[in-house]
Amino acid sequence: MENNPLSDFTERVLANFGGQVESILFYPHPFSEGGVIIVFGDGAQSTLELVSKVYLSNPPPPLALYCLRREELFTLSLPGLFQLPDLVSEHLYLTYWLKHKGTVLYGSDLRDQISLPPNPKALLDLHIEACLHSVRTYYILQHLVNKEYSALIERLLQMTRSLMSTALLTRGHWDVQLETIPTQFDEVFADSQAQKIWADLLDLEKVAAEDKRAVRQSAFEAAWLFECFIRRIGEYAR
Repeated sequence: MENNPLSDFTERVLANFGGQVESILFYPHPFSEGGVIIVFGDGAQSTLELVSKVYLSNPPPPLALYCLRREELFTLSLPGLFQLPDLVSEHLYLTYWLKHKGTVLYGSDLRDQISLPPNPKALLDLHIEACLHSVRTYYILQHLVNKEYSALIERLLQMTRSLMSTALLTRGHWDVQLETIPTQFDEVFADSQAQKIWADLLDLEKVAAEDKRAVRQSAFEAAWLFECFIRRIGEYAR
């Protein structure tokens, strides 16, 4: 095994848990550095105790870490939660990249036992609901009250791109890169209304950067455009 932080962590876990570990898997991710999944046998102790002991093995940041028993593999296919302050859920893409591009660091190759989400449209619907319930109060109003106009525009661009990526899952497109998501979205959906909203958001970002006197108005317009995008992309969750 090569001498690197990930392999060193794998060795520490094996030294601490011995024969309890059935598999250690790594998955890359389009929006992050990826993560490690440690699979224990079904007879292993409680998950909370396992997780606490695994963290004592000093996992390398910034990787995500999942610890579960083999019988709990199905939970990786659940939607996960959209937790504030970040409404970009990496969990939506986890099973796709684990199954198709993951690697085995130790033990059994369990990737063929990983199920993909059965209804990607439900993932998009959940994502839209999270935006509707949280973005207006937590992001839009907060940034406007604090006069953080440029930060609001940047955040709305990020969340619009994230919604595009979730919509792509409804068409079976999981192999994405953060920078090219808008292009892939255009190619797959050919939605002129959504394309115009995205182009207008980019224009507002440019205006706000070039003319500080216009940044406040640009932030209000960006908030309205984001609302329009949510309504438009909701068509693909039906």
